[in-house]
Amino acid sequence: MTAEQMKKGRKGLDLTQEQLAHRFDVGRTTVARWETNQLEIPKTVELALFFLLTREGLNPHTFFS
Repeated sequence: MTAEQMKKGRKGLDLTQEQLAHRFDVGRTTVARWETNQLEIPKTVELALFFLLTREGLNPHTFFS
């Protein structure tokens, strides 16, 4: 997952960085660093975001392709 895909996925869920950080039990700055490619996005976070998008009835492939 790229930083841009991460950001698109978060926005697709209509979440702020703070809200996504809370769901993943990390700080807002961690999410910001993921979205600006300053920090590698863990595979577990990729899977969790994929799951959240699916649970909300969104097609994750729309955000990750």
